[in-house]
Amino acid sequence: MADQGFEVTKDVDSDGVAMLRGVIGGKKYQIYFDACTNGPCEVIQFHAGFTLDHKPSSARLNEWNRTKLVGRAYFGEDGDPYLDAIFTIEGGVTPENLGSMAAYWKAALNGYADFIGF
Repeated sequence: MADQGFEVTKDVDSDGVAMLRGVIGGKKYQIYFDACTNGPCEVIQFHAGFTLDHKPSSARLNEWNRTKLVGRAYFGEDGDPYLDAIFTIEGGVTPENLGSMAAYWKAALNGYADFIGF
């Protein structure tokens, strides 16, 4: 990810599973790797949560989900809005497809932040 111009650091989640943390334009995000039981991981999940003084409506998040190709918008258990983007990486990751995933995520993250008034 750093090779693609993203600020990332290695970390582990609360279960001790390896992950990455990053920041794009002041917006924090995490990257999780899933389906890793039989060799290389098959799924990469980009994830971001936003704490806002105002909460967007469910209709607003549904509008995002209806009109955008990348990024699933939802409310977390804490009531805050979140955005996830899930990509399959079965068969490995090349610099080209990682760059493409990163570009999609950056556009989705920035677009979503503007969309919800972050």
